[in-house]
Amino acid sequence: MVFEEYMMERDGFSGCYAAPDDADKNTKAVIVMSCEERGGFSGRMAAERFAEYGFAALAVNLSGVKGMPETPDRIPLEIFAPVIRILKEGKGFTSISTYGVSTGSVFAALAARYYPGMEKVILVSPTHVVPGSASKKKKKDAWHSMATMDGEELPFVPVDFSARKPEKTYKDEDTGREGLGMWFSYSDAYDARENVEKAYLRLEETGADILLLASMQDEMWPADYSIKYMKRRLERSDYDKDVRVVLYEKGSHLLGVMPNRKKYPQVYRKIPSLSKVFRNLKESRAESFVALRRSEKEVIRFLKGREETEEK
Repeated sequence: MVFEEYMMERDGFSGCYAAPDDADKNTKAVIVMSCEERGGFSGRMAAERFAEYGFAALAVNLSGVKGMPETPDRIPLEIFAPVIRILKEGKGFTSISTYGVSTGSVFAALAARYYPGMEKVILVSPTHVVPGSASKKKKKDAWHSMATMDGEELPFVPVDFSARKPEKTYKDEDTGREGLGMWFSYSDAYDARENVEKAYLRLEETGADILLLASMQDEMWPADYSIKYMKRRLERSDYDKDVRVVLYEKGSHLLGVMPNRKKYPQVYRKIPSLSKVFRNLKESRAESFVALRRSEKEVIRFLKGREETEEK
C-alpha cells in the first residue's frame, strides 16, 4: 500500500493519501472529509480503509490538526483545489468522488458543488445545510459559517446552544421523543425557513450520483429529516442522476466506513466511551452495530457501482 502525507504549509491542505500498490488511472479515487479524530479514528485510518477496498483515497483534515481550526470554522473551500489537482493532474485519476460523515458531509457536498466533475457524492449522518460553527464543547452559539469561498462566509443556519446542554438528554413533551440537547438545537434551527433556503447544500448543482445514508434515531441532529429534505429538493429539480437513500430504523450517528478491526482494535475498544454522547451504542447496541456494518457495505457497493462487496 502507498502512503503520502500532505501539509498545509507546503501543499495548501493537510491530509493523507493511501492507495493500493497497483493503483493506476483507472482506479476510483475518493476525497474523504476528516473533521476530527473522534474515538481515535484518524483521517489516515479512513484513507487506508478505502485503499483496502481498492480505492485511492485522500483524507483531507478539516480541523484538529496543525494549520486548521480546532473544529470546522470558516474553512476555505479553496483547499480542495490542490486536492483535486493532485488527484487529476498529478495521479491521472478520471473518477473522483467525495465522502463525508456528520460534519464532513457538509464539505463532501460543497466540494462537489463548487468543484464540478465529481462522479459520486456520499453523505453519511448528514445535515442538509451549512450549519454555524461552534466551539468543541458547543459552549458558544454558532454564529459563523463552517465554510468560506473567495474570503466570504457561505450562508449558514445559526444554531443556539444556550437553551439546552448539548450532551444532556431531553424529552419533547409534544412528541415524546428523547434526544440530546444538540439534536433539539439543530431541529429548532431548521425551522428558520429563510436561513435554511439560503444555506441549503444544493446537491442538484453537483451533477453527481448521490448516496444519502443515516439512522432514523440519529442522536446528534435530525439526519433522517435532512435526508428526506434533500431527496424532495432533488426530485423537484428533476435531478437526472442516481440518488440512493438508505435509512436505518435503529442505529446511531456513528455510521460509514470504519478502520480495519484487526489492525486497529483500539478504535473499537473506544466505541463504548462514545455511548455517553451516542446513547444508541448502548441502548440499542446490537442494532447499532448491525447498521454500522451494513452502512460500510452500502458505501463501498455504491462507489464500486453496486458490485458485490467482499468482507475485508
